[in-house]
Amino acid sequence: MKLDDQKIKETLLKEHYISEEDVRAAEHFAKTHHAPFVEYLFKEQLITKDLLGQAIAELYKVPYADLNSLIPTADQVKKIPEEIAKKYRAVFLHKKKIPLPSPQMPRIIKIFYRS
Repeated sequence: MKLDDQKIKETLLKEHYISEEDVRAAEHFAKTHHAPFVEYLFKEQLITKDLLGQAIAELYKVPYADLNSLIPTADQVKKIPEEIAKKYRAVFLHKKKIPLPSPQMPRIIKIFYRS
């Protein structure tokens, strides 16, 4: 899934992570440097990768875990087969029932529990 700059801008603005002025500057930078919109935000230290991750999680209404501060244990890492964890960039943090946010999630869950 590829996120477009527009969705990222809207989310960052809606959640008050950046200002309209920041958006204009980032758009100008992206256009003149043929670079992604977020590159300017990182360069100017307006957001971090963790903050962007949080904003994207909010956009898709899914939980976000900062793995820099919430480091999974070896047992947690072993709960998901390595191939699947790498393919889906998944890590087990804790068992919790949550609503499925997308039609693809049941298929992913079947893959996890197949073994």
